Amino acid sequence: MDAKKRVDFILQYKLFWACLAIILIIPVVGVITTQSGVSYGERSVQKISYAPAGTQLRFEVKVDGVKDMTFTFTGDIKNEIITIEEIPKVSWPFTGEAYSRFRITADKAVELRIGKIDISLKIKEDDLLKSHVAVGDVRVYHDGQELETAYLKKESGYVYYQTATKGFGEFLIGKRVIKEDKPAVAAAPEEKTVESPIVAETPEATAEVQQPVPPSLTGKTIETQPTGSWARINVWFKGLFK
Repeated sequence: MDAKKRVDFILQYKLFWACLAIILIIPVVGVITTQSGVSYGERSVQKISYAPAGTQLRFEVKVDGVKDMTFTFTGDIKNEIITIEEIPKVSWPFTGEAYSRFRITADKAVELRIGKIDISLKIKEDDLLKSHVAVGDVRVYHDGQELETAYLKKESGYVYYQTATKGFGEFLIGKRVIKEDKPAVAAAPEEKTVESPIVAETPEATAEVQQPVPPSLTGKTIETQPTGSWARINVWFKGLFK
């Protein structure tokens, strides 16, 4: 075999293996390259052209406090969209301090094929303090349920955490405060005023003692016995004319 034929054979051999490698790699590369995330302000939209079962899709999102998310699929995903967006408030009751709130949505077909969602947090420590949330108190809540949130490290003014969930819905990063019911204070017993018995006043010794007044003798003349000589003479004359 002359040198020219040998060169042509080597080129054809390399070309064959190059084509074979491209055929085998294209599906894998296609999954990765078509999963490009697009952010619209405070919303991230992830388009998935194709992802076979077992695929782990990781992408960054534009949500305050969230560094990235990794989705693990239990079934094949084709031509689907996952949306992550910040929301002003959650639909379930929450009492405490909230750092940020967001929602993950997708078609039902995608949700049924989600095995797990790993969420990595990256929060500026100063922002946490402004939100009245201590570094050790950060938790992630999913539809009102607290997720196990692990503290990872503190580096260059940022604090890193990790958590995981198994579904879509509404999420909140913050600290829940449980209000304790204060025990009822027993009312002090009312003071009863004891009234002293009324004692009838006893007339004092110095008070005038009223003498009993005899009943009046109506129609009767009270005669007084005269005294002295003229009185006796007067009585004698009156006796002559009786």
